Amino acid sequence: MDVLAELEHLAAQATQVDNLDNQADLPTVERWNGSKLQKDEDILEHTHDEDEGSKASFCKIDGTAKIAIVRWLTNNRPTYRPIFIRITQAEKELSPISLAPFLGIDATLPQYRATEADASIKPAQNQYPVWHFFYGMLAEPSILSWVLELPEGTCPQLQPARTRGGVLVAWGGKYRAMTDAPSNNTEAWVVDGQAFLVTDEVSEGKLRFFKTEQYEVVRCDIEMLDSGESIRGLTFRFGA
Repeated sequence: MDVLAELEHLAAQATQVDNLDNQADLPTVERWNGSKLQKDEDILEHTHDEDEGSKASFCKIDGTAKIAIVRWLTNNRPTYRPIFIRITQAEKELSPISLAPFLGIDATLPQYRATEADASIKPAQNQYPVWHFFYGMLAEPSILSWVLELPEGTCPQLQPARTRGGVLVAWGGKYRAMTDAPSNNTEAWVVDGQAFLVTDEVSEGKLRFFKTEQYEVVRCDIEMLDSGESIRGLTFRFGA
């Protein structure tokens, strides 16, 4: 699991972190503004609001890098205590050779794999813009606008839609979450909601952060109710 590591003056640049954990590849560096992640070339030098003038550097690292850094600190800086912040965002691992993961079906089975060597599975992992199917809170314009941090007065363009293969269940006593429908005749299970065109990775990252690690981004078929058009898109499935 990825975490944000506060490394203070120990590593002001990503290359220094690379030297610490002795990995061939640099860690993915993210800017942390207190609630959202944004890509940045260097580790963020962040000023704490509650302690004016106090700064800290953050870097996004994986579990392997965390272990390596802790081991290095144990041997070289035993009194130093870095801060690790767990990143809770919905997982997104779309297969390039099959439809997996897909709402309502086991898309790892042979019939859902690409039949030709050059065949491409859509949507791809980093394909934008991409349609998302929302239900529950994200289907409410005011909530979606807040999550995406849209300018005041801007209303997100939602379109009435539905998807098949999922079922809504109660979670936490008051939230609705979508899981795979029972394996028999998943096409008969329909969930109504809204479709929204996500234009870039940053916007999708905000949505994934809002949903937390309790969810997974999966492929699905989205039926546009106004036009009748069917589009292959993405949605959030509970129970990752």
